[in-house]
Amino acid sequence: MSNYQHTLSRDGHRQRKISNSSKTKNIIIYCLLLFCVFTHSALSNESKRVAIIYSAPSAANSFDPFIYSQLFMAAQHQAMMAGIPFDLLDENDLMDINNLSGYNALIIPSMQYVSSSKVDAIENALTQAVQNFGIGIITSGHFMTHSENNVPLANINQRMEHLLGVRSTGGGTWGVQTTMRANSITHPVTRDYSADEILLSWNAIWTFIYQAVEGGNVTDIVRLDTDTASYPAVFATITGGRNVHFSSDQIMADANLLWSAIQWVVFGDATPVGLKLTRQNNIFVSRTDMDQSMFADELQDTAFPLYDLLGLWKNKYNFVGSYYINIGNKPGQGEYTDWSMSAPLYQDYIALGNEVASHSWTHPDDTATLSHEQLQYEFQQSNAEITQQLGYVTVGAAIPGNPETIAVNNQLNNYLSYVSGRASIIGWGYPGAYGFLTPDHSMVYLSLSMSPDFTLVGWLNYTPAEAMQIWQDEYAQQTNHASQPILHWLWHDYAATNDPAYKPEMIENTIDWAYQHDSEFVTAVEVHNRINRFIASELQVSGVNPITANVASNDASLFSLRIKSSDIISKVDNWYAYDDKQVFLPLNGGGYTIHLSSTIVDVTHITALPMRSRLLTMSGDGQKLNFSFFGKGEILIHLHDSLVNDLEVLGADIVQQDGKDLTLRFTSLTNHNVILQSSSINTQCIDLDNDGFSSVGGECGAIDCNDSDASVHPGHQEICDGKDNDCDGIIPPEEIDADNDGYAQCQGDCNDAIPAIFPGALEHCSDGIDNNCDSFVDEADAFCSVTDPIEASFTSVAAEDGFIRESSSGSSIGGLIKSANAGAKSLRIGDDRRNRQFKFIVSFDSSSIPTAATLQSVKLILTRGKNSGTAPFTTHGNAVVDIKSGGFGGNPSLESDDFQAEADADAIVQFTDQGGNKSTYQVDLLETAFPYINRSGRTQFRISFELNSDDDRQTDLAGFYSADNSNPSFHPKLEVIYTP
Repeated sequence: MSNYQHTLSRDGHRQRKISNSSKTKNIIIYCLLLFCVFTHSALSNESKRVAIIYSAPSAANSFDPFIYSQLFMAAQHQAMMAGIPFDLLDENDLMDINNLSGYNALIIPSMQYVSSSKVDAIENALTQAVQNFGIGIITSGHFMTHSENNVPLANINQRMEHLLGVRSTGGGTWGVQTTMRANSITHPVTRDYSADEILLSWNAIWTFIYQAVEGGNVTDIVRLDTDTASYPAVFATITGGRNVHFSSDQIMADANLLWSAIQWVVFGDATPVGLKLTRQNNIFVSRTDMDQSMFADELQDTAFPLYDLLGLWKNKYNFVGSYYINIGNKPGQGEYTDWSMSAPLYQDYIALGNEVASHSWTHPDDTATLSHEQLQYEFQQSNAEITQQLGYVTVGAAIPGNPETIAVNNQLNNYLSYVSGRASIIGWGYPGAYGFLTPDHSMVYLSLSMSPDFTLVGWLNYTPAEAMQIWQDEYAQQTNHASQPILHWLWHDYAATNDPAYKPEMIENTIDWAYQHDSEFVTAVEVHNRINRFIASELQVSGVNPITANVASNDASLFSLRIKSSDIISKVDNWYAYDDKQVFLPLNGGGYTIHLSSTIVDVTHITALPMRSRLLTMSGDGQKLNFSFFGKGEILIHLHDSLVNDLEVLGADIVQQDGKDLTLRFTSLTNHNVILQSSSINTQCIDLDNDGFSSVGGECGAIDCNDSDASVHPGHQEICDGKDNDCDGIIPPEEIDADNDGYAQCQGDCNDAIPAIFPGALEHCSDGIDNNCDSFVDEADAFCSVTDPIEASFTSVAAEDGFIRESSSGSSIGGLIKSANAGAKSLRIGDDRRNRQFKFIVSFDSSSIPTAATLQSVKLILTRGKNSGTAPFTTHGNAVVDIKSGGFGGNPSLESDDFQAEADADAIVQFTDQGGNKSTYQVDLLETAFPYINRSGRTQFRISFELNSDDDRQTDLAGFYSADNSNPSFHPKLEVIYTP
């Protein structure tokens, strides 16, 4: 169960803006007093991207650094609602205009406090961004007014006046009862509001008073009303670029206004186009804490009847969610998991489309009291146990007990891809806090945006009916004036099953409420995936009407392009999947020419897709339509007049037609290939891979079981590639690498049951086995000599292991270092969201090897940890190993300069992907490396990828375990075979 404390901060803010340095602007500058007005020519394919800045001094001075991170994440979520991909920057990035010039806007949630040694550089870079590049700033409260030690800076209002066109005149009062109202409904930010519409009301809030600088281009778009006066709450200003200033962090974060402000700063008066994470009104993530799961005797009363409910809800609402289980480690007290009973049950959960992951091993009440080793046990090792027992890879967790701290999340960041954490609700933090706690985190954090069931019923003693009403109110509040937001809801297994204080109806009725309001039900791991794909995407928009939009993404099949306009989409050139306001995107994104009008053009096109379905391909001519998608459920289609009475549909399970409205139903969760055509013409045999076979079947001949791979079709000869080349439903056993050593039987593996036996493996000269598959055993092998060799194994020196992150993208200079880390990404290679490269060092004391010894083989052994982002071996090439006798930089201690320090031999060997988490990587060194094995001290290795960065603005890391891990078998090792 989870309890939440009331927390409030007066000092958080957030901001974003980014302008593309690669685009050309024709700028005319007219300077009037303090203000300059910029105009620039219309741009084609103009990139849309913003930066969100984390201010460490402001976080340190806030009520709670965690609350500041909530504000930072709330800004990320609002940028997602705006549909503008973003990067996360820090104070250091603000010191150089080259880091800022590629953005349309800078979103700075809170930057009252600035490192005094950096003030001048930051002010200079921001001035250039605003005046030379027309980049806008979105922020709140006092901006750059105090040092990191809370000392007022000289000319305290100078930066606000110069950059934003506003100044502080008073306030700083807590406890004022206020109402926030729309003040100008003609401005683009508030155009969707009615006159004097109430945005929010507070019983108590910090109030700060600001006024416009004389002569500036400033609009008071939202006001704050108290019992005695009214004050400006939100200013929209134009200095060099368009800016929005919120009078406090609560004003910025509590109302769904920031996303609209972002769109105005990025697009101005042009029609905004946003890349959205869903095609439906919102994303609804249901989290269920399975608190009874570690009590094996109670499973029949909770987990089993809950499964029956999940099946019912899947059929009625297409509902899926995330279920977090405790394992238990006290069998004598009944706290344990009987996997013989639980594993098949949880696999049934997963088969319904749900996620099963860790709630911890023992359900600790306060994670803040746990050591690093205990946290690793509770979350990393429990997920490993779940993965092993269920055969289902888990990458996230839900934190139990009391609200966790930043320190806990910093540790979890080493081995989890996401966490579902504490509540972030108005009055309990900042609502809608989803994203990354700091710019350096690769772990997605999902805050709860609706009150947990235990909080309402078990703690505050609300009735189930009252709790259900609170949930509906919270849902309504967070979707009001929002744009396809994310909502995150927590309930417990006992609430829907066996606890009389709760009622199953309170859960089902809330699911029904969300379903009726067009929510898309998704798992937490899927939201984590979508957030990472969104950040890595590129969006370009140009034109007025038609609008040209281009999306570059490694998977946009669940995304849409949403238009904010009073007109509707009348047609999209050569594309046939859209509704009135949004274009549905396929897997590969692409370019779209979108026409707006008051009526639609009569062409055959998809108007709705099932939740969680992936649009893969599409072609058509306005009448006929061919498309493929992965999913299950209903697809709605508008038919061209020519097909209303002359329609043939291929590929759907159930077809219903009502005039021009067509409903297609698909009953199985798989890939579907669909054709809509005139019934008077012959079937079109679609052959996507041009191998002479179609996936349609029937009169098109034998079915191609993979129409995207020309080496797979009926009658194709089987080749040693691990595929069903001839479409007979069977992959030949000799093509399967059963022991995951990189070789199948058809590739020469003479024993595919033992990973240590494969072509090129080290021959052990006295084990009676042909280790290297050369048909010779032991002394008969040329490798083995008359004198038995000596095998020496060295474990890396934990204090000298660690990773180094590049100081900035492309600099080739080391920055952040980290050692003494026990997690699954303690050693890492790849790059982060800012395209900074990672390398790692492993260090061995090899001084016990005799000086006169003849080395016969040297093998570096690493144990793979976890990935972040995409599979980096597929995007960054092979891993490359450098060697140094002694220590990089002349010192075996881990240092930043080790990143670029000279090696004795660069790229002495490369290695490929050899398996996932806990897989053993064996890297045989060539003889050219043997002279650098130090017989009198340390031998160090530096590992990196061939490609420094894939420039996708996404964290792509391959993790490896270090010698700090509690399991000695995971420690890096150097195995040397030599003769004296």
